[in-house]
Amino acid sequence: RPPQPGAGRSMARWAALAVSLLLSFWVLWHGRRDLAQLESLAPAPVAALIGLQLLLLAAQSERLRVILGAHSRRVVPPLEWGRMFVVGRLLNAAVMQSGNAYRLMTLKRTYGVGYSRYVSSLAAQTWVSVLFSLLVASVLVFTVESNRSFPANLGASLVLATLAIAVAPYVARILGRRYLPGRPGRIWTALEGVFSRVVETVRDPSLSLVLLALTILAFAVGVTVIVQAFSMAGVRMPLAAAATILALMQITNVVMLTPGNLGIQELGYAGLM
Repeated sequence: RPPQPGAGRSMARWAALAVSLLLSFWVLWHGRRDLAQLESLAPAPVAALIGLQLLLLAAQSERLRVILGAHSRRVVPPLEWGRMFVVGRLLNAAVMQSGNAYRLMTLKRTYGVGYSRYVSSLAAQTWVSVLFSLLVASVLVFTVESNRSFPANLGASLVLATLAIAVAPYVARILGRRYLPGRPGRIWTALEGVFSRVVETVRDPSLSLVLLALTILAFAVGVTVIVQAFSMAGVRMPLAAAATILALMQITNVVMLTPGNLGIQELGYAGLM
């Protein structure tokens, strides 16, 4: 059974939700004139945006399924996994981590996939996707879009974030091998296994090629969705900014600070803009 947060931690999250909602409502109220533009959106661009979003979900779903298969040595049928992936996303948006708990229990009961195998797969997917998005954003800021008036510290911040994300699983594995062995309890053994499997994900050449292809597809579609969505609202979005926002979206889809991360994502996007 997945661990449940304590009462104090749960109250802190609900308090964060309340603060985020209040701030979001304040932002929306002061920008209500801009929101009026949404009433004039044409049906065709909206339909195209929905189609791109479905393609993005398919690419993300298949990438996680491929990693899960490599980590667990179990083959989950694409359609069945797609259903679990989408339902899990909906549940996560409603109640914190309920979607991941649903996938954990379904995979364990139906396919015999261990909890730590799913956790390592989810961590590996997030690591690969966020790292790729930040890497592309860093390159764009210093090359193609170097003439844009970005904040002075944006390029350096992106490079530092990229390096930090790149070395994070390796540092976690080193620390895990140093401090976790010999500790009582299955959770420490499982954590050490998670760190090791995340690093091993990119060492398999055939798996790496498949992941690279799916990551490029997901990145291209995700950036297109963001650029098109902001364009429909009258905002011209630089590709570097879209890549940075995509990385934030990938992180917030996994790390739930409030129920459904409601308010957190909106404030994060507004801050980046």
